[in-house]
Amino acid sequence: MKFYHTVTTNENLRSLCIKNNWFTEGSNKQYEKLFYANQHGCPIEEIATIIWLCSNSDVWCRRDILDALKIESINFWKLMFGVEDETQTFQVWDVFGTIHEAPFTHIIDLLVDPDIDDFKYEHITGIYTLDGETVWESEN
Repeated sequence: MKFYHTVTTNENLRSLCIKNNWFTEGSNKQYEKLFYANQHGCPIEEIATIIWLCSNSDVWCRRDILDALKIESINFWKLMFGVEDETQTFQVWDVFGTIHEAPFTHIIDLLVDPDIDDFKYEHITGIYTLDGETVWESEN
């Protein structure tokens, strides 16, 4: 089974929680469940809810945690695919022969949206600029 992270690596997610003083009310077992959810592609909204429930709710609201997670997720995927400008439009080719053309942030939305069952990270065969330059290609 291939894993892909919803937000970022579990190590970076832990650092983000520490930096923002999140998850201060959570146990080690709850941390393990958070990392499991992140590593197995749990929707980002659920990740935010898990963090919010295990945090001091007087300081952080769920919406602010979600906004911060979305920024972190885009930064993670930018590094993963070697993209500098998240607003740039790319072509994404998938294993079904479909070419998706969209700004990078929309491509990330497709990747992390659980309601889109036919488009996941493992379905991407390549990401290209509109000029045809390769940004990333699958090893398969």
